[in-house]
Amino acid sequence: MVNGQLMALGQLIGIGQLIVLGRRIDLGRLVVIGQLTVVE
Repeated sequence: MVNGQLMALGQLIGIGQLIVLGRRIDLGRLVVIGQLTVVE
């Protein structure tokens, strides 16, 4: 029971980290695109 709850919690945390990482990558791309646009 406890092990199952820990696994479920771990999966939720992992999914959350992927979402946060994805947002950071998206923000990073926007920043890079913005810089390229300014440079050009």
